[in-house]
Amino acid sequence: MFDNGRMTFLSSLAALFSGRPAATPATTPTDLELRVVKLDPPDGSTLGASEDVTVTVEWRYSTPASHIPIWVKPESPDAVAGSYGADGGEARPGQGSLERTISMHEAGHVDGLLLVAKDDNSREIFRRVVPVNYTFVASAEHDEKMRDGLGSRILSVTFDPPSPARLKPGTCVTVHIAYDARSEHGLRPLAIPLTDAAMTYNGAVTTVEGEGEMDQYFTVGEPGTVKQVRVTLWNEVGGVVAEKIVDVDLHYDN
Repeated sequence: MFDNGRMTFLSSLAALFSGRPAATPATTPTDLELRVVKLDPPDGSTLGASEDVTVTVEWRYSTPASHIPIWVKPESPDAVAGSYGADGGEARPGQGSLERTISMHEAGHVDGLLLVAKDDNSREIFRRVVPVNYTFVASAEHDEKMRDGLGSRILSVTFDPPSPARLKPGTCVTVHIAYDARSEHGLRPLAIPLTDAAMTYNGAVTTVEGEGEMDQYFTVGEPGTVKQVRVTLWNEVGGVVAEKIVDVDLHYDN
């Protein structure tokens, strides 16, 4: 969802992660290999809430013969909010490296980095957890930033195609979000379908201010239903300052 960060070499665990996923039914065959090679700051560090950890991942694969989106997500034993960087479109057949950032928006711990890759139908083809040990601490300045944007509103939410609808898996749904963003530093609209089916949604990257409208998108990649969509406004440190749960009736089948 959010993208920024730094880079440093992880010398203590040069082979912190490498591996291949187990075969999963109904997903695209892949020989994808992933390996975490750098962390900044180093594993074991203490950070301020909403500061970033930059994760450098090497990839290698030949199948499928197309782009594979890859994410790195924080795992925490604490019930606190976190964020992770959007896929940047880097991974193509062959080999290379990419950077992703993760962060926690409240005091807590991160004890794992979840590496996830998906196929064109939004179904997972790779999932592994890399053990780490990061501590995030709060501060008065951070608590003040968490309040930025309070009083903002989501004015309306509409969909294209409109609900109710029967859709083919892989159909992109556009979410039109009208907002009143009352923030000193800007807010980010986000729309997430609530479903058990494989899905993806675009990250909240662009900030908005004042009254206006912005489009977000999601895709469900397999048969299933979406009965609700969660629409939120996020501030710069990951605080949710406005939320609307919208009832929909979207059925996906082949």
